[in-house]
Amino acid sequence: MPASTSKGLHPLRGSERRPADGARAVGPADPKEQMSVTVVVRRRPGGPTLPTPAPGAALSREEFKTQFGATDHDLKEVADFAQRNHLTVEETNVSGRTVKLTGTVAAMDKAFGVDLQRYETGDNGSYRGRDGFVHVPENLLDVIEGVFGLDNRPIGGRNSTIVDRRPISLEDDIDFANIGDPPNTGVLTVPQVAGLYNFPTTSAAGQTIGILEMGGGYKPADIKKFFTSQSLTTPTLTDVGIDGATNSPGTSADQEVVLDICVAGAVAQGADVAVYFADGTQKGWVDAITKAVHPQAGDPTPSVLSISWFICDGDDATTLSAEGVTTAELDAVSAAFKDAAALGITVLIASGDTGSDSRVGDGNAHVQYPGSDPWITSCGGTTVGNVSGSAFTEVAWNDTFFGGSTGAEGGGINYPFRRSSYPDHPSIPE
Repeated sequence: MPASTSKGLHPLRGSERRPADGARAVGPADPKEQMSVTVVVRRRPGGPTLPTPAPGAALSREEFKTQFGATDHDLKEVADFAQRNHLTVEETNVSGRTVKLTGTVAAMDKAFGVDLQRYETGDNGSYRGRDGFVHVPENLLDVIEGVFGLDNRPIGGRNSTIVDRRPISLEDDIDFANIGDPPNTGVLTVPQVAGLYNFPTTSAAGQTIGILEMGGGYKPADIKKFFTSQSLTTPTLTDVGIDGATNSPGTSADQEVVLDICVAGAVAQGADVAVYFADGTQKGWVDAITKAVHPQAGDPTPSVLSISWFICDGDDATTLSAEGVTTAELDAVSAAFKDAAALGITVLIASGDTGSDSRVGDGNAHVQYPGSDPWITSCGGTTVGNVSGSAFTEVAWNDTFFGGSTGAEGGGINYPFRRSSYPDHPSIPE
């Protein structure tokens, strides 16, 4: 490594990252390349413990900012560090405790004691990456909790219950019969399913649903066509681009984006929908969730946040390392979800589409992150059949699709959280 304690830099806890499986370094990153990182700093030292409020007792945003945001002193320490290293402070979010810094690859190498390289992967992809720890000066070791963006490899992916995860069209006629469903399973509209669960039918006007998307996009005409065909009111949509990502549907709409918007808008008629587009990197996840939970002037203010994507197939140390996800990433994302709980924001996240194996293959029960996070509501898949009035049969979703692909609702052991957040239980495996 180019930097060490002898140069006044120290490894940042939780920042260690290794090259992706099958990746090989092909040379140094362009030293003149302009790039951006997000620095996450600690909560106000000596302040109160962030509470988990009872329903209806959420903190105001001003209360949160003054009691649990970053201090001016810590933000100034990071700004001074940036200036010394020829980096520019692009944006500061006091409540979200983030500072975005921009500069060249050469300046980032020197500032954070890394050696950024270009890596080629086995699937003909490439990314800018690093091997080892991020380093910071001693005076910032207790201040900085994470630095994201030095390495821009994608992480995680999407969850989708449509056949073979292929792009969909509103004209698709997909027959789901005889693929593991209960008897008499047929097509139900979103309002019909909501009615079976006794979901309120009152207007959701005045509320905003935030939907995080890590790729793809939608076509407004497709969204309007769906709602018109169901005799429903089309929601007002606001696109929120993160770090240059945009609504990019290409030649066909992305199924995950379209499904998320249509289901949310159909259930919560009258609500606005804010769609956050990010690039699926560690930095993209941190920046998108921070933007949704801690909006700044001009940003939408969601009261509900829905995420159908995942960061990692498991939250145990081995799986995190294998998939290139740092523990600092989990800490930053989980802290943002805890912020959301304190602010009264409901966060709903898919538990996964690959069962308790979660594609890890080690014989243990795993659950995707962030579906395993204790500060969110994890949502698994079920199939409804035998509908008769308000009565119906419901089973765990576990299907074989056309083409031989399989899917099942996710669920398993949330490794980093089970001790600290829940009582010990003898039936929970180590």
